[in-house]
Amino acid sequence: MLFYFNLLLQILKVNSYDFDYNNVANNFISSDIIQDNFENVQEGKFRFWLTTDCLNILYEDSPFLMYDGCYFQNPDAPYGLMLFPPHVDEEIDEYYGFPINDGNLTGTWHLKENDAIVLIGITPPKCNYFSFSNYLYSRHFPKDWKPDSGKLNQQYFLNCPDGDQADRCEIFASLDDSVNLDRGLNLNKLKFNTSFALILATSIEATLKAQQGLINVGVSPDLISNYSFPATELNLGVNRNADTFITVMRTAFYQNDDEANEYFKNIPFRVFRMELKDDVTLFQRRDLVDRKTSYNDASKANVTLQQMKSIISDVVKSVVLNKTNSLEDWYVQITETVSGAPDNGFECINKGRICLADCRDTLYPFSTAIYRKSKICETLNISCNGVMNGKLSSDETDVIIVVGVNHAMTEMSLYASMSIYDETYLWGVYTIGNDDLVNTVWNYINVNDYHDHISEKVLPFIYVYEIRRDCKDIYNCISVPSIPTSDVKAVIPLNDPVVITERMYNNPVTHVGPELEDVILPVVIHLKKR
Repeated sequence: MLFYFNLLLQILKVNSYDFDYNNVANNFISSDIIQDNFENVQEGKFRFWLTTDCLNILYEDSPFLMYDGCYFQNPDAPYGLMLFPPHVDEEIDEYYGFPINDGNLTGTWHLKENDAIVLIGITPPKCNYFSFSNYLYSRHFPKDWKPDSGKLNQQYFLNCPDGDQADRCEIFASLDDSVNLDRGLNLNKLKFNTSFALILATSIEATLKAQQGLINVGVSPDLISNYSFPATELNLGVNRNADTFITVMRTAFYQNDDEANEYFKNIPFRVFRMELKDDVTLFQRRDLVDRKTSYNDASKANVTLQQMKSIISDVVKSVVLNKTNSLEDWYVQITETVSGAPDNGFECINKGRICLADCRDTLYPFSTAIYRKSKICETLNISCNGVMNGKLSSDETDVIIVVGVNHAMTEMSLYASMSIYDETYLWGVYTIGNDDLVNTVWNYINVNDYHDHISEKVLPFIYVYEIRRDCKDIYNCISVPSIPTSDVKAVIPLNDPVVITERMYNNPVTHVGPELEDVILPVVIHLKKR
């Protein structure tokens, strides 16, 4: 009896801080603290950006070029965005930015020095990951601005509405470490389906006043998180030369899909932006979390990284032989992936290049290097290998095979995935989570060839997965159609290259992404019979 009583007390304690977010939001904006200390209080809107929004909305409304597309959005789950109306005295920029809008509410917005944003709501149902990330979306450059000699290809990486002429240009670079379910967010022990409040401000004073307003309407300080903008590094204001910003919520791999869909449908958030009346002290840029730990992808197997890489090379050879028997009759392209994003967004900001919504909670290995080489071939009118361009034909022998390390199993991340993208639009089509990557290597190797001590340790951590137009009865395979139907919307046209990428989110020690040198990036094999 005493056991159950103590258990009840524990449950009550865990849930004691929960609150009705709608009631709190209404009381918050009408409270004396907010009314006395802030002006121009505007309610915004929270919405989720679906993968289909990329194709339905993005290209129709955006003034920016199309090639940055959907920013390698995770196809497993939509991203959450905060939308706001223009400031009372804002100059509306023709090249405002991200084209997600609802009436006069926009997904990118300006910030004043005295602004505070307050998000009040409920965390997602149980999932492997959720977070919030602040970004510099676009920046104004003088019309006579040119890349200097120390910034090779800078202009190529910028995305400006005027094309080669620099003016307002898209950067989409992170401004800090994200705050996630394991670091930076103040949540009760349940983490999921629970109340919380998040303050995003440019100054110390606005943060403190907003925090006081929340506390006075009944929100526990234990459920209030501060996620400031590094204001001293930014061009704040509401004129045409000021920076624009966007905040992105990420979620991934829900335990219950019905609960997730209900969450996306109901959207249990209220969001406000307000201007503090007093003078302010701007927040400075904070130190980033060190990615480095004392272990790597090979530590769990009790081998060295080089030993694990050697076994992966052997597996790649086995996969090729397993599928071809004789290489003479096949086109073969083996591509080592490369990290597709810098360590942090300021590397992009300082160099004036696009960061494509980078996130320090992960790494992004991409298979794009080979496609760039292919474009050079095409430009020079050189005959290229039949599988060099990354395009997946309707030929039943045409197959892309990914060989990699399951980073969740090696404990370098709390969740990992392999995703497929349309390279033309950077549109996420399919994702395979770490649970589905387990035990996928055995169909591609002769176990009798791997009886040495090192192989036996390493092989359980390796995955092999195929991408075809039609998998038929092939296991460990994703079918990627080229033409949409009423039932299938996720397609990659025949003329668009297929890009493979991995994600490895939330190292269990640091709760950011792992150090690049401590993980093994996947290898992509492309085969097609001549």
